[in-house]
Amino acid sequence: MTSPISLNTIITMFNEVKPIRFSSCYKYTFPAITANNTISLRYIYDNNNINTFSYNYTNSIIPITIPSNVNSILVYCWGAGAGGNGGFVKVKINTSSIKLLALIVGQGGYIGNGNRTFGGGGAGGIYYYYGTYKNIIRSGGGLSGIFINNASMTITNNIINSEATPIIIAGGGGGHGAYYINGGTTTPYGGGHGGSTTGNDGTYFYSNYLYYDPVIRGTGGTQISGGNGGKGQDVQGNPMYNENGNKFYGGNITNWFGSTTTSDFTVGAGGGGYYGGGSGAYAGGICGGGGGGSSYINPTYVTTTYNNDKSTDNNPPGFNDVFYKSGIATNNGNGYIVIKYQ
Repeated sequence: MTSPISLNTIITMFNEVKPIRFSSCYKYTFPAITANNTISLRYIYDNNNINTFSYNYTNSIIPITIPSNVNSILVYCWGAGAGGNGGFVKVKINTSSIKLLALIVGQGGYIGNGNRTFGGGGAGGIYYYYGTYKNIIRSGGGLSGIFINNASMTITNNIINSEATPIIIAGGGGGHGAYYINGGTTTPYGGGHGGSTTGNDGTYFYSNYLYYDPVIRGTGGTQISGGNGGKGQDVQGNPMYNENGNKFYGGNITNWFGSTTTSDFTVGAGGGGYYGGGSGAYAGGICGGGGGGSSYINPTYVTTTYNNDKSTDNNPPGFNDVFYKSGIATNNGNGYIVIKYQ
């Protein structure tokens, strides 16, 4: 049983009670008044999750201010999924000299409407076969990350200013491509997984024809350059090139074959990242997947790296972590960030 505390200290004690925040909810531990003008604590809350904050996709920059007495934060960060999964970064950041931060939580890939996903995922199109839209994710997933919140931290058309200073980034997954088979059945050729120092390449269908080889897929972003866009051909055999990835964004689809009245064979766009993945290309009814975006860890501010991962199977990286939330970073799942003050 806890020892009584003099009533003379109740005001001081009350003022020192600290909130525990889980998303938008707060929970306080209050003293219980006992006989003889004394109080005792009813319970002490398990403080493993004190000052833990979660952030979901909002389609906008999320500014946060780190309290002056917090000099270190633990961060869990997932990039958005698309055809490939988003990456996972878990680090400790020294915030003694940086208090104004900006968060980007990436948007998951979708079937496509010609627009980029938030966080620099490449713009995909719609697969349309004789009056039926096929539910295959074309656009790339957006990156998630933490940046220094200064004048350079802006975003235009869902692309982050290349002059912005990243502290960490988790890359987004590349979008699916598709392969037409008799009767309109489609087989998706997957986007590359985002994450780690180099995002995965998209997949492709191999044949003996000139452009039916790995060059129709988009490649993954690296630490120094965006992934290459795929090289394909139209039905006359003319070369067709799709967009490379670049700093903070994946390649858009720019060339494909067909029309919306017969068949529109669209390809997978690149995932956003420190450097984004390249877009896949079209050749002979086969559409390559987009490359995944790379992740990034800034050694100036990151003191400890626990994870910098990408998927090795169908599961998103970090799916066994205590803060993982079902559906994020895979298929068309958005990104997610958790910050824990230390």
